Amino acid sequence: MTAENQFVSCFEIKTFLVQITEKIDDKNLLKFLKTQLTLNDYSLGQNDFLGTVYLEESNKQFIFTNKESNKIQYFDLFYDELQKSDDKFVCIVCCDVIYIYKYKKIYYFQVLDFSFDEIEIKNLIFEKLNIKIDCFRWIDENRLNELKKNELYNTQVFNLNKHKNVNLFKILVGYILGLIFICSYLIYEKIQEKPVEIKKEYYTYKSKKLSQIVQILISQKLIIHEMNFNKKLEVLVKVDKSFYNQDLLVLLKENFKIINSSFDKNENLYKVELHAK
Repeated sequence: MTAENQFVSCFEIKTFLVQITEKIDDKNLLKFLKTQLTLNDYSLGQNDFLGTVYLEESNKQFIFTNKESNKIQYFDLFYDELQKSDDKFVCIVCCDVIYIYKYKKIYYFQVLDFSFDEIEIKNLIFEKLNIKIDCFRWIDENRLNELKKNELYNTQVFNLNKHKNVNLFKILVGYILGLIFICSYLIYEKIQEKPVEIKKEYYTYKSKKLSQIVQILISQKLIIHEMNFNKKLEVLVKVDKSFYNQDLLVLLKENFKIINSSFDKNENLYKVELHAK
């Protein structure tokens, strides 16, 4: 896959802005989104990307979806640019698309049909979303290409349509850890009696890989926040600011592919998504 093909264009994304009376409860949110897509004659596939943001200032629900669920969203590219400002609402304009961020998290985006200047864009946003932009940043094509080369992207919206059997995975992890403990205990007992030959079939690839990963992460004082197995082992870790540096990234890259990295202002730490090699 070429660098350009890693990203899903905003022109491939279907967006909907729905006026609501109050914020939708989380337990009813996915059902509400699918209903709205059906009302707009959009058929949602099982593997489609589906994201949403509640726009509290205008009491609207922003919904966006696309068929390329494995590609990177363009609004995730501008994490470094967002760190240059502490303003509440930041608008980034790039390639005829406006991206609005609230406290450095994606809030809304829209493809512009015509060329607008800064004042016109401010008026457009105020009329549609009832917010005032505090800071504007314009990204040209050269800067955009530089950002595409960066391996660390700040994924800010979860795919609400992605099927995850969390309970089954937790059972699998518990089962594997239990097997490791039991095998280690039995081997220890056997060693006390007489020398034994350790057979390779005592272990599986998953159990060895999981054990190695846990040891690596613990040795680097990283907090394991979430683990998942989807053809490959996926781990979400939390990293204290004092440990997040270039040396750590180099070490992680030896065993993992770094998918996303973002700073959580509320928890005052970094969240890093890793895929085991």
